[in-house]
Amino acid sequence: MKKQITIEVTTDNLTEKAPLYHQYQGQCNAQGAYIELNPRNGSLKADWNAEIGSAIPMELFHHRLVWFAVDPQSSADSLIELFEDEDFLALCQSVVDGYSEEWDGNNTVGKYSDAAQLAFEELERRSNYDNFGLECISVCDASEYLFANCYLTEFWDNQPLAEAVVSIESGIEPDWDVRGDIEEALIEQARELVEYEEWERLTQTHITELLERDLISEEIAEDWRKDHAVTQAEGHIEIAKKEGFSEISAGVVLAEQSYIIADQEGWADEDPSKNIDLTQHKYWLWADDCAPLVGLDDAEDIADYFDGEFYAAGTTNYLK
Repeated sequence: MKKQITIEVTTDNLTEKAPLYHQYQGQCNAQGAYIELNPRNGSLKADWNAEIGSAIPMELFHHRLVWFAVDPQSSADSLIELFEDEDFLALCQSVVDGYSEEWDGNNTVGKYSDAAQLAFEELERRSNYDNFGLECISVCDASEYLFANCYLTEFWDNQPLAEAVVSIESGIEPDWDVRGDIEEALIEQARELVEYEEWERLTQTHITELLERDLISEEIAEDWRKDHAVTQAEGHIEIAKKEGFSEISAGVVLAEQSYIIADQEGWADEDPSKNIDLTQHKYWLWADDCAPLVGLDDAEDIADYFDGEFYAAGTTNYLK
């Protein structure tokens, strides 16, 4: 008489959100995943196929193992629920109960009774029909999750890096399995932006962090500072052209020539700036602390005049 074998479920490997998802570097797709039933000892588990291509174990080839394909993105929670489902376990038990072995002249091969074959076919049907009803979640690496459709500053702008990481991690939805290190992904994105000189997408916080990690040189940081200053100045010029002036910091504006000339007419005669020829420059720095007017003509002039720390950190110490 055949010894009674009972199903023994293993779930120790189901610790990640999508524990069956594994994709080798250089491969377009994830490795295949399956539920494995060993009718010899009743063991039941879910796992992924480490072999690339169509290679399978000899035990499977000779029907001494049973595999049912599942989606690699199946969630751990739904897999555990499946392994607790009485109907599913009963079908697996029927396969085990109807299992036997025989020698075919070359190998020991597995054989199944009619009842076991029917149970196998039903399990296979459920696998093919709806993935055993398993829920699937989205899986991607940290870089893809962050930057597939977004810029670096949408996640990490001027706040400390650690604060940005905490904010990102706390915002990941339960149906996402984000692989890799969030902090490393942010740093690598900043480094790539520097490499391709996409200065406008970087902030002083990014540059400082890269400098502290020795990922960029002081010369590169200076290149960013100059470009950033010019970009900021260009923004102020565009506003001044439309509105007449642009507030650079509290109490300091960049005034367009025609705007300040019109305003000059109402200045008191004793004002030392009353008689300045304002047609000499296209733009004028104008402060409410009685600082002398400063004439400038383009973004480069403005950037050169200001201390770079003004543009990077927003200080109000605006005159050299």
